[in-house]
Amino acid sequence: MNFPNGRNALARTVRTAVHFSVAVALLVSSAFAADPKPPVIWQHSTAPTVKLGIREKWGTIPNYKATFLVEGPEGLSLTATIQVRDSMSGYVTFPDDFERNWAPDGAYKWSATVNGKQVVFGRFEFFTRKNGDRYVTNKFSE
Repeated sequence: MNFPNGRNALARTVRTAVHFSVAVALLVSSAFAADPKPPVIWQHSTAPTVKLGIREKWGTIPNYKATFLVEGPEGLSLTATIQVRDSMSGYVTFPDDFERNWAPDGAYKWSATVNGKQVVFGRFEFFTRKNGDRYVTNKFSE
């Protein structure tokens, strides 16, 4: 049987089929391709810390500097100073804000001084259980 432009038509049909097959293959492979970004994986950390805070209750001293002193085992004595503004509460975290990233087990005393006068104080204790878990207990101000 003789087709006009038979060879050209057949070649075009084959070319079209090949292009179509390549396009489908690319589409399917891109649908199942690995995402170039790694999956989102959340990590966490915990640490026994103590948040020490101060506030002048009635707001009569709206702005002041507070110096926190923490005294602990083995003669440990560390300070951290903050500026409290607009009658807000001021906080420090022990040991992080005291240029220390670890606190040895034992009993601690803390106090805060404003204008040369000790205005608050308290106690806390760090301890490690046999399984290695670290804890801190708060001994409320006395």
